[in-house]
Amino acid sequence: MTILATPVSRCYAMTIAVLPVEDLSQGDNGLNLAITRTLEELLADKGFNVSSQAEVITFMVKNRVRRLGVLSSPYIYRLHTELQVDYILLASISQQRTAPPFALNLNLQLIRTKDARIIWAKTTEQSDVNRVSILALSTLRDKAEIEYQVASDALSTIPINTEQELPIIPQARIEYVQLSPQIVKPGEKVNCQIKLGATTTDQTETTVSIFVGEQIIEAQYDSQASAFMASWLSESNNKQYTVTATVSADNQESREVIIGKYQVDSQPPLLKLRVRGQELNGLVILQKKVRIIPALQSPEPISRWQLTVHNAEGRQLVNETGSKTLPPQFTWWGQEQNGTQVKDGIYAIELSIWDRAGNWASSQESIKVFRKKPEMTIAMKKQPHTLAVALNYYGEIPLAYWRLQVRDKTGTILAERSGSEESNKIILPLKMASQKSLKYRVYAQDMLGNYIQKDLTPKTNKKIKSNDEEKDEDDGNFLASVGDKKIAGEEVWAEDF
Repeated sequence: MTILATPVSRCYAMTIAVLPVEDLSQGDNGLNLAITRTLEELLADKGFNVSSQAEVITFMVKNRVRRLGVLSSPYIYRLHTELQVDYILLASISQQRTAPPFALNLNLQLIRTKDARIIWAKTTEQSDVNRVSILALSTLRDKAEIEYQVASDALSTIPINTEQELPIIPQARIEYVQLSPQIVKPGEKVNCQIKLGATTTDQTETTVSIFVGEQIIEAQYDSQASAFMASWLSESNNKQYTVTATVSADNQESREVIIGKYQVDSQPPLLKLRVRGQELNGLVILQKKVRIIPALQSPEPISRWQLTVHNAEGRQLVNETGSKTLPPQFTWWGQEQNGTQVKDGIYAIELSIWDRAGNWASSQESIKVFRKKPEMTIAMKKQPHTLAVALNYYGEIPLAYWRLQVRDKTGTILAERSGSEESNKIILPLKMASQKSLKYRVYAQDMLGNYIQKDLTPKTNKKIKSNDEEKDEDDGNFLASVGDKKIAGEEVWAEDF
């Protein structure tokens, strides 16, 4: 027995491209590749020649198509010419429940590429929320099953032979759009240039209208540029604006299409400057170098930056600039622009940045440069059986360490002592004082790394006569130090000389 199959209408010559399905349930510009593949399989079963997703993604990347669920006319025409695609299918998921009971809402649009005309649209929704059997037994479907059924139902009425169903109405198509700038301040001018594709209509008799928010702008034809030109002042609200346009001419259909977007921004960046280095009394001290770290509270692209350093008199010593990318940190070595080291003092470091709309922000921090070497003196005073030695420190920066060496005339070290500035005095054997050729060498370094190594001549207390009485010239306070920065120790040195 021979079984005769009923003929099925197919469109073997028609090529269709399924753009990645926009999933609004995942947020702005969400993506659902599973339903995209399901739609491709169902269309292939209906006889369409389906373009591969690799070709579609490559086209979107090449043409910088970043928005799913919608495609402007210039890109639709490019799909027709570059990929020889007859139709495109745009799909959006407006609602989806991914946990049992499952629910899905799918919106489809079929667009003919040679005239950018929507020739079919369908919305399908299914849900298992109320799907319960009469015996109270659950008949809930799994996620993949409901996705397949929704896609299948949505495509059940897609036209197979669209050429016979809907005649082509001539339409002036937009070939090229330039909208600038993309980021503007409130009240700044926005410029738009629109070029139309080849048409038999005189373009001087064509009307191009641009719609932005509540504004309607009529573009003027520029014969030299062979394009329609328009400009308008940006709105005052900080948000993104969508720009649409219509092209009207005799015997041609007029349809509003999206031609671009721009952002209105009046908010300056929130910038905080941090300086990292050795601190003293709440102020960063330059110790060879300081690290300057910029921090944006709400990171955003910038157009340029400027880093300056000023002295206490306001004179600019450093001026560095850059564009687009803000470095994660800067380093200053305490030098002017020409490489000369700056003098000790207070300096202001200021960083200024400008965002893409030209909004300006700056932050400033002060630091102190201190390169002065430690200043020390040595004093001696005879006591009944010993010799007291005091090291006095006059520096502003705390000492990291000190070391005192006593040498004879041949340079041999007779004694050595080291410590910190918390000590009081050094006690030496009295017989050491009788050696007039002794040398006292001091090594010291402050907390910033400033260092000295020098031989000191000790001061001795002199006796002066007053009313036939002898007394110390320092009135018994010979070991007093400047600013309470006396340093030394109380331990007796070993008599190893």
